[in-house]
Amino acid sequence: QTAAAVKEAVASMTTGKLEYAKTDISDYVRDRTDPDIMLNDAYCLTFKPFDGSAATIISNFGVHPECIGYGTQLITSDFVFYTEETLNDAGYNYMFMEGAVGTYTEDQHYSNDGLDLDRVESTVRYGHEIGNILLAVATGMNEAEIAAAYAAGEVYTNDYTAEMLESEDCTVWYEGWTAVAAQEVEPILNIRLQAMQVAVTNGVYKAFGKLSLANNVMYEDEEGNVTAATEIGYMELGQNIKVVLCPGETYAELIVGGENMADFALDCAYDVMADEGDDILVFDLMNDALGYIMADNDFVFFRLKADFSFADSWGLTSIGANAASDIYGAIYNLYNSIR
Repeated sequence: QTAAAVKEAVASMTTGKLEYAKTDISDYVRDRTDPDIMLNDAYCLTFKPFDGSAATIISNFGVHPECIGYGTQLITSDFVFYTEETLNDAGYNYMFMEGAVGTYTEDQHYSNDGLDLDRVESTVRYGHEIGNILLAVATGMNEAEIAAAYAAGEVYTNDYTAEMLESEDCTVWYEGWTAVAAQEVEPILNIRLQAMQVAVTNGVYKAFGKLSLANNVMYEDEEGNVTAATEIGYMELGQNIKVVLCPGETYAELIVGGENMADFALDCAYDVMADEGDDILVFDLMNDALGYIMADNDFVFFRLKADFSFADSWGLTSIGANAASDIYGAIYNLYNSIR
């Protein structure tokens, strides 16, 4: 279905203009591991065809879609389905591009306000609110215009019941909203992809490879060193948007820096790649899923709290301790080769 959708999209391409805007959604996402370093902006790209056909909103921010929780045995699209539903109802197509996702997850607290909602209801509301936020960014509406649209029953999905609105706990997503001005993106699209081998130092991943439990092609040399075939990329949109195409789940400090980068061999992406006025976007899990990518010096398989309970064990789902230096080192080399 995915391949068919790509072919259909290519066959039906049309000319238009691309607009770009961003807004802070730090109330809706959180970092579940220390140190707390996030990319707090949701980036919104809106393609508007000249022929008047439906516009497409492409969002990019890092979050694991897991509002529904771990209690279900079903594979779902989680809140993303309801975000798309909101934008489809407003006349837009929608694409969600996973951002620097690391160990970042949704923060329901600011969506369900402690109200008596179950996980499904929270998932629906969260998805609709993200959709409404993206719609507000794409249309440039201010708080008064949004409130008027709600009152008229137009444009925005309304999940607020009279009982909820009467509750002192209920918050409305557009309270204090400031209109976001979009800028038109220059008609420049450059992209380069590169195959590479990544060292597999995680024994769990090696076992996956030997047992063919993971959809990764792995190679072992005569000394027993194992590597996985993967792909990296770099893309430019217009003059000021640079996009990292990454095959894993990037910790945000690799992009913006942080306290745990002091002993890491590489600089953060903004220090390496950004010129004045640039935004660096991350499209994670592109064409592969190599697990978490954290600074080499911060990599552990298990980290315990003072009471010996688990603080985290994300290293178990990483290709290894050198994933960051291998992958981001290769991305920087690719970037430098075309500058």
